[in-house]
Amino acid sequence: MPILSKKILILLLISLSTLASKPKWISNIDSKCKGSQLCAVGEGTSLTFAKINATTEISKIFSNKVKAAFKNNVEYLPEETLETASEQIEEFTEMELSGVEHPLVYEDETSFYVFATLNKRKFADQIRKQFDNRNDEIESLINSKNTNIFKIRDLFAQQEVLNQQYKLLTGFELRSFVSVKKILKIISKNKGLKIFVNLKDGDLKGLGAVIEGMFSSVGYTISRKGSHKTLNVDLISEKQYFNVEGFVKYKFTITFEHAGSKAVKQGVLTGVSKQQALDKMIEVSKKDLKETLGNLRL
Repeated sequence: MPILSKKILILLLISLSTLASKPKWISNIDSKCKGSQLCAVGEGTSLTFAKINATTEISKIFSNKVKAAFKNNVEYLPEETLETASEQIEEFTEMELSGVEHPLVYEDETSFYVFATLNKRKFADQIRKQFDNRNDEIESLINSKNTNIFKIRDLFAQQEVLNQQYKLLTGFELRSFVSVKKILKIISKNKGLKIFVNLKDGDLKGLGAVIEGMFSSVGYTISRKGSHKTLNVDLISEKQYFNVEGFVKYKFTITFEHAGSKAVKQGVLTGVSKQQALDKMIEVSKKDLKETLGNLRL
């Protein structure tokens, strides 16, 4: 037999030997995964990395299943609530998966392989607790007459995501304190109401557009003429000492005021220009804008 053919044969035998020696669960997760578990395999250059990757894979699998279930099962939700809920999916499916176990490990010449499992029932219990916490928040908001529709809708949307997760794990659904019908009823109270977002500083146009979009999504009509409510938004900019060439620092104060009630957001930010620093401030303000405006009881 030619020398080259012998070398090829030896390499083939080594390759087949390596494949044969690897546990079946590396290529076939179902061979070890029980019906009561979510399972995945992770690979890494170290045992630690392999465990991290295996846990991440479980999260990805669960995330993809929730997205599919959510898309197919919640078409009854109002469009705006659907959009809000869709924004929550990533956050809730990427939450820390406490309770993940790594019962199987294999190591070859180059990598570690880890088989990870998550008990569906135990994870479902975690989800139920989160669902119940949001139920309590919604009930508290409604009973206190603080109809912060932005917060109520967000909490309801979060519940719908958690409900789909729970259903995926157990086959059962959870009951929310507030129904879709009640959410629609709260929103319908704003139908026909006109609100004017009065920007007292032209630099706030970007923030103003976001605010108007938020009010439109809960039933308001944006109009200066014949408005029933006016939200005044003002800006104070104070340049700060900043001894870094090419950059400026500003302290910004954004005030939201309606019928005597007021909310204030402050921040000190830097940028290559005042506008860039202000853009950063506006982004910071957007993060909890629903809470800010909801507390004004518009």
